[in-house]
Amino acid sequence: MPPKFDPNDPAVVELVSLFTSFGLSETKSLEAVRNPKTATILRDTVRSCNLTANPLDDKQASLVASLATQGAKLPESERHYIAAAIADGRLRSPDQLAGASALANGDLMLLKLWK
Repeated sequence: MPPKFDPNDPAVVELVSLFTSFGLSETKSLEAVRNPKTATILRDTVRSCNLTANPLDDKQASLVASLATQGAKLPESERHYIAAAIADGRLRSPDQLAGASALANGDLMLLKLWK
């Protein structure tokens, strides 16, 4: 049985603090921390892209959090490129994020279905 989630654990508090510092709500930050794989990807993306330097609005931050789950199989460089596109406003919606992830995955058939 997996260990019980403790929101007061110092490691959890540190991650929630990092995630809220780039613009993610506390609720969504706690949700991300509950999944260790997602939390690791999101932490690495936030740090590597220096997203805390210019915090994002809630919608952008939510897209970056979604990238951590949707883009889990993407190479790190591709995730960082997509995160930068979210941060600078080139990607603004969940559909655009899904399209960018599909394109980065080489899933051109999925993109053809959207036309």
